[in-house]
Amino acid sequence: LGHGTAPTKAELQAAPEPPIAAGLRRFLTVVLCALALVTGLGATAGAWVNSKLMSERGFSQISSNLAEDSQLASRIADGAVEDLMNSEAMTTFLDGTKESGLYSILVKPTQDGIRSLLNRSAAELSKTEEYRSLWKEIAEETRRYNLEHQDGPAVIVLTPFYRALDAKVGSIGSFDPDLTKLGPETLNIDRVKDGNSQQNQQEWYLHAGINRAAALGKSTVPLTIISVLSLLLATLLAPRHRILVPVVTALLYALLGWGAAAWLGGQSPESLGITSHSTAGTALITGVWNQLAPSLTGHLEAAASYGLVLAILALLLGILIRLTALGRSPASGATVITH
Repeated sequence: LGHGTAPTKAELQAAPEPPIAAGLRRFLTVVLCALALVTGLGATAGAWVNSKLMSERGFSQISSNLAEDSQLASRIADGAVEDLMNSEAMTTFLDGTKESGLYSILVKPTQDGIRSLLNRSAAELSKTEEYRSLWKEIAEETRRYNLEHQDGPAVIVLTPFYRALDAKVGSIGSFDPDLTKLGPETLNIDRVKDGNSQQNQQEWYLHAGINRAAALGKSTVPLTIISVLSLLLATLLAPRHRILVPVVTALLYALLGWGAAAWLGGQSPESLGITSHSTAGTALITGVWNQLAPSLTGHLEAAASYGLVLAILALLLGILIRLTALGRSPASGATVITH
């Protein structure tokens, strides 16, 4: 009997892998692909946060667009006056004039009269060019305050507005109160969970969302690195047809991106539970949502399109590699019988 020949390299590569090892590799491939998808979508959202909220240039563009919204300006002005009238300092001021006897003798203001004067002045101020430049200061101070303060409710910083309103109103009767001191520095635009006002059970919805968005923006680079490495490891671990791993992952990324954009397009602040007990806060949230939602939707749709292009390119690359491998494979050693 002749001696057996050693298996060739091609035969060794074609040898079936043990079922347990193959199953483990498939499982790890699926897990890594899922990790790549989740972190990839997170990095996509984080990139938008960085460009629109964390970036000075992006946020300046948003605040400029909000300054051009006349209805938003009017609603915020009315809310600022309402908050001023309900402030403890204004109540103290009115009570003090009553106790001194000057309320009826010299000033003769009524609460409704003061409210009417402030509303009229605030409405006039909100329609001027001064308000547009003033709004940029308000928006930037509000952004800085909410990003730097981790606890407490989300607020809008109104000191610049009260300063301009004080200059426009002048005196009330014989008195010239400082509205920057009577009006609160910040207007709470957040809400408490279930209306519960107990200090140890407060939960701020809007501010918590702002903090999560800021954290996501800061994690954009690490999430991108994790997504790329996970996809690379999944491709290397795949037991068969490795090129299908990036193709399928990119397709799923595109579908999830389009799905998220479609879902977001049908949402509103109310449907997401982003509401405020303040009239000005509700107006501000609605105005900001109308500016940011289309931008985020467009960002997700663009990212999904890039994912589809990546899937097509990966598939074409795989076909090219396969054809190249077939062209370089050695010709069969079988003898062909001809007549």
